[in-house]
Amino acid sequence: MTRPAFINFDVMPPAKVVAYPVFLPKTDVDGRAVAGLRLPTLEAPIATHTGWNLRKAGFAEGELCGNNGSMLPFAATREERLKSNDTRLSLAERYPQPGDRAAAVARAARQLVQDRLLLEEDMKLFTGID
Repeated sequence: MTRPAFINFDVMPPAKVVAYPVFLPKTDVDGRAVAGLRLPTLEAPIATHTGWNLRKAGFAEGELCGNNGSMLPFAATREERLKSNDTRLSLAERYPQPGDRAAAVARAARQLVQDRLLLEEDMKLFTGID
């Protein structure tokens, strides 16, 4: 994990004085942060979204790429998921019937309206329903 540090530029060479604490969110079974408000499309996910991203080989491999997040798509089918040893449910397992994901997005949007966190007139941005 990259730990940002306070650096004293009054000395030469500049020296790290103290590292800032780094806090990580708790995650659910899909690796998604538990805390915070989720848009309806994130309540009916098609991928794991993170606020961090690891660098690839040849570019400080294993270090965090602090300004970029990741999107790790779910496998399309159970077979594809098992073949890649992915523990997250596939899209077919999550949404077995046509329209299941759209219904989950609409349900999440209605809940945000009920919780007074989304305006009713903005619900159609997620659902297409007036």
